[in-house]
Amino acid sequence: MEAKKNKKELRKQLKPLLLENCINNKVLKKVKADLLKVGILGGSVQDIFNQRIAIEQISDDVLYHLSKSMYEILDREVINPKRYFTGEEIEEIKRLKRTKLSEEEKKLPIIFQRATKVAHDHYVVFISAKKVADLYHRGSIRYRKETQRQATVYKKGGTLIQTPTIDHKSVKQIKEKLLQGKFITNYITLNSIEEEDLEYDEKAGILKVNNILDILDGFHRSMGMVEAVAEGDINYITGVNITNYNVEKAHRFIVQEDKKNKMARRFIKYLDKESKANIVVKKINENDYSDLNGKIVTDRKLIRYGKALTLTDIMEIGIKRYFDLKTMSDVKNLAEYLVEGFNHIIGLFPQYFIENVKINKKNNIMAHENTFIGYLYILNKVRGIGHWKDELDCILKEIDFSKNNLKWEEIGIMKLEILQSTIDKLEEYLDEFV
Repeated sequence: MEAKKNKKELRKQLKPLLLENCINNKVLKKVKADLLKVGILGGSVQDIFNQRIAIEQISDDVLYHLSKSMYEILDREVINPKRYFTGEEIEEIKRLKRTKLSEEEKKLPIIFQRATKVAHDHYVVFISAKKVADLYHRGSIRYRKETQRQATVYKKGGTLIQTPTIDHKSVKQIKEKLLQGKFITNYITLNSIEEEDLEYDEKAGILKVNNILDILDGFHRSMGMVEAVAEGDINYITGVNITNYNVEKAHRFIVQEDKKNKMARRFIKYLDKESKANIVVKKINENDYSDLNGKIVTDRKLIRYGKALTLTDIMEIGIKRYFDLKTMSDVKNLAEYLVEGFNHIIGLFPQYFIENVKINKKNNIMAHENTFIGYLYILNKVRGIGHWKDELDCILKEIDFSKNNLKWEEIGIMKLEILQSTIDKLEEYLDEFV
């Protein structure tokens, strides 16, 4: 048999090209048409391009057809499937060619046997690693950024793409332990986010899922299973939680699991519903009438790309420091006040917050992520004053926000991480104007 390069290299070469072309309708249309001829549906192709189905987890026959189509369109030799598949493998894949999916190959519904009901939105099943791999390969499991751990952000042609954050070293270690029979059985969690998507026949023990399942917990373990199955015949059974959680409950589940497996600090804090300050941040960030809608983020890259203004923990620190939140009524009232306050600030200086953010940040700190601590301090000081907006105007117009103001360097406001001493110095400086 003719020796070929490792298919992992092909996946590696394909991934950035998928990201680059995930919004290219011409390429997408051609690839979807090509793959539909061999029974791969357009929705699956779209999920692969958007990395909701990780390139690392598609089957070799899908990999072949995808790379063949992309190679014919882009003419990039590094993704020519003939560099990675032997002639015998290609002939075998061609023999699998079909235009009609069998019942087993269809994404939906997904049927689980011997399911046990834990709660109305929680079931438990035990399935083989091969079954996990099959579910991935047929596109029945995918990554949903709203209910997963923090995504990795890429910038392609002015568009930001969020993809699963994958620790390949961890996946490799899991794969090797599975192949050696040394991986200890534990549970992964698959979630269907839409209401009433699960049908359970208690007498027969059959669970029917009428939606694609999102990997809620155990992403790396499931990837390890997929890779192990591809390399050898393994006898591994995993427990699977099948849940029907909405986004809010899925977030609470992630916070709970974080106690066992630490995630990015900002991201997990943002999901924590028990922090009243954090609830205020979310209300500001998700309010349709807020100029900060979607501009408060957990990933600093989005700020660097000019797609956001400040960080969730910057806002949370300031809110905890300056405002007393005892009840949910306090939370509601403060969120409404801060939306109005920040709308007023941004409305006064749109050139710094909306129009030319990246350009103006070179010479001015008004839209610097850490400056928002200062805005919260000022908004706390003017709260309750009869004509607080007029007072706010006077204060902001007196402050020199230009980088020529050496006071900012002395305070340390532009450092990557804001320190307690920085906040103390900032407050002392602002007291001159408040």
